[in-house]
Amino acid sequence: MTAKTFPKADWQIAPPSDVGIDPEKLNLAKTWLDSKFADDRYRIAIVRGGYLAAEWTHNIPSTEKHHIASANKSILSSMLGIAIEEGKIGSADDLAVDYYPELMDVPEGEGPKEGRWAFEANRGLTLRHLICNVSGYMKPGEAPGQVFNYQTNGMCVLSHCIEKAYGLYDINRPEESPKISPLYKEKIADVIGADWEYRSRSQQMHDKARLHIFGWGSEILTNLRALARLGWLWGNWGSWEGRSVIPESWLR
Repeated sequence: MTAKTFPKADWQIAPPSDVGIDPEKLNLAKTWLDSKFADDRYRIAIVRGGYLAAEWTHNIPSTEKHHIASANKSILSSMLGIAIEEGKIGSADDLAVDYYPELMDVPEGEGPKEGRWAFEANRGLTLRHLICNVSGYMKPGEAPGQVFNYQTNGMCVLSHCIEKAYGLYDINRPEESPKISPLYKEKIADVIGADWEYRSRSQQMHDKARLHIFGWGSEILTNLRALARLGWLWGNWGSWEGRSVIPESWLR
């Protein structure tokens, strides 16, 4: 097998057999995908040892940039680990309200939907609760750490905790605030040479919803090869060419 490497301007391409992958089994996998998802779109990059061994695209160009949707939550988790390593945040078990007290300022009738508002037990939710989707935020009757709910609002609040730790979010100026995107760019994308684009927007809810508190989020748009760099970073426990980008202890 060839020695491990990292991509420069672009990935080095290697035949699957050169990096220890059975090409026949790879072809079988591709044939199965095409038969099962003939009418869908997908893009898959298979990297081993830092070499691009396969690049599959179906009904979508490899270079076209797209919003990565909830895959962004894993990048947010990595950014939390970086913020802890840099001393901006004490630990994942710190109370979110200590970084973002505004999260409690959501009275009944001004949450995302009927029956959802910030209640007293939310003072006990931690950053770990938020990233693990077990915060119970704005769900009266759910204590932190007790129930799993896939919750975008909680991720927005976690983003604001990190943003405020770095001085990047003002609830009175949500649209103009830099938010978390500059951190993604500086701390991760630029280091690994990933071509990411960024945008921020609020969720669409009823007129009284306090979106400036829980509804603003940041998004990443990228293509297949650029996102594969992130996968290779994670595959190397947060290290890129000998530089620690994301703390290994956090990823493990």
